[in-house]
Parts: sequence; structure tokens; C-alpha cells
Amino acid sequence: MLPIFKSLEDYHGYFQNPRTHGKDGKLSVEKSHLHPCTLTLLKAARELGYKIRDPNTYGPITEGMTYKCIGYFLKFEILKIQDLLRWTFS
Repeated sequence: MLPIFKSLEDYHGYFQNPRTHGKDGKLSVEKSHLHPCTLTLLKAARELGYKIRDPNTYGPITEGMTYKCIGYFLKFEILKIQDLLRWTFS
């Protein structure tokens, strides 16, 4: 299946790899605009030694860190901030 997808793709994303992404196909694939919070989390993961990799090729965007994991982390942190604000200003 990969050769078929590669023939369709004109890839201009973050992970330039001719083994896994195509060029000059009819389907343009562009870089997405990442939220600043996502960029911060990816930077922190890189600093901790995680390898950032193509989620379409190798699974999760980092070894051991998935979007679901990030979402739970953010939800927990936001709840802590809300509780702190509620306690401070009530």
C-alpha cells in the first residue's frame, strides 16, 4: 500500500523521508500549524531524550508520548491551575 500512497502524495511536512513520503503527486501535504503548547511539550520531550518521529510512519509522535497522554497531562495541569485560582481569589 505504501507505494500507492507515496505516488499520490506531494509531501512538504516536517518529516522529509523519501522512503515513507512521496513527491510530485496530486495530493499536497503541508506542515500543520502547531499550537504553542504542543511545541513546548515537544521541546521538553526532546530535552528529556525522547526522539521526535513521524506519527504516520512509526506510531506515536515520540517514544512513549502520545497525543492522548499529552491531553491528560494538560487536563490535569489546567485543573490544578483552576483550583489554585479558585482558592486564591474566592
